[in-house]
Amino acid sequence: MQTQTFQRMSAWILGAGSVAFGVWALARPQAFASFMGSDPSTGRLTGVRDLVIGSAMIGRQDRGAFLLRALADTWDAGTVSKSNVATGAAAFALWAATAAIACRTGQPHERGAA
Repeated sequence: MQTQTFQRMSAWILGAGSVAFGVWALARPQAFASFMGSDPSTGRLTGVRDLVIGSAMIGRQDRGAFLLRALADTWDAGTVSKSNVATGAAAFALWAATAAIACRTGQPHERGAA
């Protein structure tokens, strides 16, 4: 039960954060790029990516959605120029990867499941 709660809460928190970042990147790409320390031309693409991943996390709450978030955050950690943003992205990548490990592909993890 604790693993399922961790998975569900992680999906909602990381998913909502992804959607919020996605909306921000689409609405204000220059401000988003300035905060991230990234190229402004990638702001809208990052926004679309984060909206899709966030929606998948909230809607599916499965291993695939968590792995997408972990991969995207790992990419961000390696490509942004601000060290505090890179550290934050790496921490979120680790959180998403931990949630992915706690899942069974395509369904919530249940204690005692094979």
